[in-house]
Amino acid sequence: MSILIALIPALAWGSTGIVTSKMGGTAAQGTLGMTFGALLFGLATMFFYVLPTAGADFAFNGRIWVVGFVSGLFWAVGTAGQFVGFKKLGVSVGNPLSTAGQIATNAIMAAAVLGEWTTGRMWLFGSLAIVAVIVGAVFTALPDSKSSVAEVNPAHDFRGGLIAVIISTLGYMMYFVFPNLLAKVGYISAATKAAPHDTGLYYMTSIVGPQSIGQVLGAFIIVIFFMKEGKTMFQAATWRN
Repeated sequence: MSILIALIPALAWGSTGIVTSKMGGTAAQGTLGMTFGALLFGLATMFFYVLPTAGADFAFNGRIWVVGFVSGLFWAVGTAGQFVGFKKLGVSVGNPLSTAGQIATNAIMAAAVLGEWTTGRMWLFGSLAIVAVIVGAVFTALPDSKSSVAEVNPAHDFRGGLIAVIISTLGYMMYFVFPNLLAKVGYISAATKAAPHDTGLYYMTSIVGPQSIGQVLGAFIIVIFFMKEGKTMFQAATWRN
């Protein structure tokens, strides 16, 4: 059952590139649209689950808010970079590269920094799995030699798209790892991280509210100051996303 539950975010997360492409708009509008949706979800999680279930000690814990807010900023970097990469590479090329990058970097960080791989067997099969994912992504992303990339995607820019995907991968890596890293170094107490009954459910759901606020603020900063699309950020495509 745990594996089936773990597949739900893989399905939902993996569909974002396809959905956003169908919704239309620029990378900036896709980024903002997703963060507005995340804000609604985050606030609903905080007020309708965390506050009545875990209590105000979790819902308004200052340290949890710092962790959530900063990880949300990392998420904004990851999302903006991913959508820029999709625009420049195309979803069929950008999506497998982005997915493989996230799987590889998150697994390596969890193993090497968080210490979640504790035996030689874990390192052996974990490393083989990472290599297999990367090789599969590269072959999946290879374009059809008979078709012109420029005709399919006039905005094609492989170098720019690859750089965007790399930046995106680093942002997503820190977004995933940061909450556990802060717990590992003691910024979040072991009791807070483990509640209730050593499941960690309260900590991880309490992060979602402040995380969504960091996502929105980070998206505004990126869209206005880096993408230079402040004048178009509230158009229809943003709300569709």
